[in-house]
Amino acid sequence: MPWSSESRGEKSTAIFIPEKNKRVHSECGQRELSNRKIKKIPPNVMILILSRLPTKSVARFRSVSKLWNSLTCEPSFALQQFRNGPNKNRPSALILSWRCNIEFSLKQFEEGRPLSEKLYFIGPKRLPCYVMTNSCNGLICVLGLRSAIMVNPGTGKVIMLPEGTIACNNSKLPISGGLGFDVSTGEYKVVRFVHCLDLTVACEVLTLGSQSWRRISNAPLPDTVRPPVVVNEAIHWTAKSDRHDGPEVAVSFDIRRETFGVIMHPECSRSSKVGNMVSVVGELAGYLCVSDKNTLSSQMDIWILMDYSQRRWIKQYSINLLAMENCSWDYVRVVKPLTIRDGNILLTDGRGRFDYYDPESGRFRMVMHDSAACGHTALHVESLISPAAVQRGIGLVYGRGNLNAEN
Repeated sequence: MPWSSESRGEKSTAIFIPEKNKRVHSECGQRELSNRKIKKIPPNVMILILSRLPTKSVARFRSVSKLWNSLTCEPSFALQQFRNGPNKNRPSALILSWRCNIEFSLKQFEEGRPLSEKLYFIGPKRLPCYVMTNSCNGLICVLGLRSAIMVNPGTGKVIMLPEGTIACNNSKLPISGGLGFDVSTGEYKVVRFVHCLDLTVACEVLTLGSQSWRRISNAPLPDTVRPPVVVNEAIHWTAKSDRHDGPEVAVSFDIRRETFGVIMHPECSRSSKVGNMVSVVGELAGYLCVSDKNTLSSQMDIWILMDYSQRRWIKQYSINLLAMENCSWDYVRVVKPLTIRDGNILLTDGRGRFDYYDPESGRFRMVMHDSAACGHTALHVESLISPAAVQRGIGLVYGRGNLNAEN
C-alpha cells in the first residue's frame, strides 16, 4: 500500500511494488531507483528505435549522449532511417526561386509550417542560370553554367561538385539536370544538359566519388528546365512542354546502364494529334504520369503509366481547373501533380500556388499561394545522408539493393 511520511518539513513518498518486491523512492520531486539494476538497451535495438524517428528528431537527439551521436552519424544508419522513418509519409516540396534573375534561394514548403529558406546564393550574371534536379534519398543538386553543388536541405550540409567539362554558351541557361541512385552499386549519378558553344546541346554524367564528368552521346533534348522525376530506376524529363505537335512525352535516362530513351504520349491522348497542348511529366504513387491540357480548354487530364515495360497508359483523372479557388481564365494553365495524400492530389502551378484536389468531389483546397514560392518545384523526403560521405564514396555499399531513388 502507498504510504507517506514527513521529515524536516519535506514530504517523502515511496511506492511498494509487490510483484517486483522493490521500492521506488521519490524525494523533493526526484525519483531514484533502489535495489534494482538498470538494463542497458543493446546498440542494435537503439538503432532500430532511432531509425523510426523523423529526421529532425534524430538530429536533436544526437546531443543526448556520445553513444547516440556515434550511432546516428554512421552512413549505414542514415540509409536505414531513410528507409524506416516516417518522413516518406509526409514529403515536402523544394522550390528553387529567384529574384531579379540574380538572387537565388532554395526553399522548403511543408504543410502547416511557414516557408523556410535552405540555401541562398548570388548568380554570376542577370540570367536565370541555375536549375534544380529532382530529390534523391534526401539529396538534391543545383546546377549552374559550369558549377554544381549537392545539398541536404534537412541537415543544411552543402558540398561543391567538380565543374562541368563541356564548354558552355554563357548566354544561355543550363537546360536541365537530374540525380539518380544506382541500387546495384550504391552509386549516385548527376546528369547535366548544357548548351554548347556551337549551339548544340550536350549531356554529361558525374558519378559521385569520382572527380570527372563523362560525356554521353546521342542524348535526346528535354524541352524544359523543370526538375525531373525518377520512376523504374530511370530519370524522366518532360520532352516537350509547350504547344508541341509530336508524340514524345518524356526523355528517360537509365541510371544503371546510362542510356537514353523516349516515351511516347498515350495512344488516345489528344497531345499526339493536336499542336496546342501543354504537358508536364510527373510521378504519382510510384507511377510515371503526364498532365495533359489543351490551351483552349480548362480541363486537364492526368494519365498514369500503369505498365512501364508495355507502355500501357490509363487516363486516371480529368480535372476542371476553373474550379480552383480565386482562379481566372487567363490564369488557367497546366499544373504538376506532386503526390497523393489521404486520397487527395497535391498540385502546384510553379507560381507559388499549392492546392489539394479531391477526385471524389471534384473540389480544390488551396494550402498556399505565395509569390516567394514561385519557381521550379520538386517533391522531397528528408534524410540524414551526408553529401560529403556520398562524394567520398563512404557507406555507399549499405545502399545496394535497399533503396530506390525517389522523385
